[in-house]
Amino acid sequence: MLRVMIVDNEAAIRKGLIHCIHWEELGCQITAQAEDGVAALEQIASALPDIIISDIRMPGMDGLELAQAVSERCPHIKVIILTGYPDFSYAQRAIQYHVVDFVLKPTTVENLTHAVEKAKAAIAEDRSSQTLQQELATTSEQNLQLQRSMLLHDLIHRIDCSQLYVFNRLAQLDMDLSSYFVLKLHIAPLEGETLTETEFSDNLTQSQEILADCLSEYPLYYIARGTQDCYGVACAAGEAPVTALCQEAVNIVGSLPRFTLSIGISNCRDNPIVLADAADEASQAVQFASFTPNQPVVHFAELGSFPQQLTDAIYRRLCAVKAAIDTRNTAEAGRMLDQVFAFVRAHKLPPDTVRSVCVYVHQFSMDLQLPQAAEHIIAEGGISSLKRILETASIAEMEECTRSFVQQMLAPAQDGGANIDHLILSVKAYVDSHYGEALSLEQLAQQFYLSPSYLSRIFKRETGVNLSTYLQNVRIEAAKTLLRTSDLKSYEVAERVGINDPVYFSRIFKKVTGLKPKDYRHSVQG
Repeated sequence: MLRVMIVDNEAAIRKGLIHCIHWEELGCQITAQAEDGVAALEQIASALPDIIISDIRMPGMDGLELAQAVSERCPHIKVIILTGYPDFSYAQRAIQYHVVDFVLKPTTVENLTHAVEKAKAAIAEDRSSQTLQQELATTSEQNLQLQRSMLLHDLIHRIDCSQLYVFNRLAQLDMDLSSYFVLKLHIAPLEGETLTETEFSDNLTQSQEILADCLSEYPLYYIARGTQDCYGVACAAGEAPVTALCQEAVNIVGSLPRFTLSIGISNCRDNPIVLADAADEASQAVQFASFTPNQPVVHFAELGSFPQQLTDAIYRRLCAVKAAIDTRNTAEAGRMLDQVFAFVRAHKLPPDTVRSVCVYVHQFSMDLQLPQAAEHIIAEGGISSLKRILETASIAEMEECTRSFVQQMLAPAQDGGANIDHLILSVKAYVDSHYGEALSLEQLAQQFYLSPSYLSRIFKRETGVNLSTYLQNVRIEAAKTLLRTSDLKSYEVAERVGINDPVYFSRIFKKVTGLKPKDYRHSVQG
C-alpha cells in the first residue's frame, strides 16, 4: 500500500481529494495532510509518503517550492501538482523538479486517478531499477569473490602459472599479497554429537563469518572448501596480531553448541608464488591443533621445520596413540608409542620436533583424567615430567618421561567399572543438589578433576544421555515442582532452577513438557 500526502491550504479541497477517490482500489492510503509546503516538509520524516499531491498556490511555501525541496531531499517521493493556472513556465519548472504530473483545476476523478497511476508506475520503475542495480552489484561482487577464490585455488594447488600472469591477475582483482598468512580452518563435532553434511557446511560458513569479523581490519579471502576444512588468506604484515585474532574467533565459536574450531597459521609470506608452501604450513599446524583442545590455534613456527611427509607420518602415529589412550588400552598405547619413537629415531628428528610430539601426547593424555588421577599425577611427579620434557635436550629422556606419564594416566583405569559407576553417581548427585547454580560442562569437569571432553564422553556412554540434557531435565523437574507448589512468577522459577533467561526457560520448558510454564501451572492447579 503506497502512502499519500495531501497538501492544500483549503481544508474543503483536502477533504474533497480524500473522499472523491477510492484510494484503496488504487493500492494507496492517505497518511498525512498539510496546509502548506512548510508543514508538509515537517511531516515527511514521520509520515514517509510515497506520493505527494500538492496545490501550486499556497502561503508560506508553494507547491513548486515544495517540489524543489522534495526533489533535493527525498527524490524517491513522487509529486503531483494541482493548479488552476495553465502557465507554461509553471510546467517547465515542474519538469525540472521531477514532478510526475501537472493537473489543471477543476480536475476530474478520472484525471486525478490517471496522475496517481503515473506516479505509481514511476515508483514501480524506480524500485525495479534499484532492485536490478542491487542484484547487479551483488552479482558483480560475487563474481569478483569467485575469481579471487579461483586464483588462490590455483596457487594453493600449484597449478602452473607464470609469475607475470599471477601478478597481472592480482592487479586486475585488486588483491595485495605483498604480505600475508595462510589460515586453515577445521571444524569437528563435540564429543557425543553427530553432524550431517549440511550442518558441517553451515557450521563452517558460520566459522568463516566469525573469523572475518575478528580479522575485519585485514583483507581476508577464502578458498574453495571441503566439508570440514577450508583455507583463508589474511593480508597482514608479520607483526599483525593474527594469532590473537584467530584465538578470539575460536573462543567465540567455543560458545556455540555442537562443534569446535581449530586454526593452523602459516608463517608470514611476501610472495604469492609460494602460497602453496604457506598452505602446507597451515595444514601441518592445524593437524596438531586438532589434538589440543587447550591450544586450538597453532602457528607453524611453533612446530619446528620439517617436511610435510614427516608431519603426516607423525600425525598418523599420534592418532593411533590417542585412540589407544581414549579406550584406556595400556598395552596398545605402549605399542603405538614404540612406533612413534622408532620413527623419531629412524628419521633423526631434531629435539624441538620430538619435544612437540611429547607435549601433544601429554596434552591428550590429560584429557583422560579420572577423579583419582589428579592426586596420582601430583604424587607420582607427572607434572614434573612435563617440565623435564620442556627443559631437556635429550630425546631419550623425553621418551622416558612420556612413556611414564602415559602409564601413570592409564593406571587408574585398570580398576574397571566400579570407579566409573561411582563417578557417574557422584556427578548426578552434584547436579541434583546444585542445579540452581550457573552450572556448565567446564565447571562440572573442574569439580571432578576431569577434562570436559572426557566427562561428556563417559557420562553419555554410561547413561545414554548427554550431561547437558541430564542437567536440563533436572532443572525442568524442579521447575514443575515450583509451578505446582508455589506462587512464584515464571521468571522467578527460571532463576530458582539456574536459568536466567526467562524466554529461553519458557522455550525449553515447552520443548520438554509440551506446555508453556503458565499453561502447565493451570493444567495441574485446575
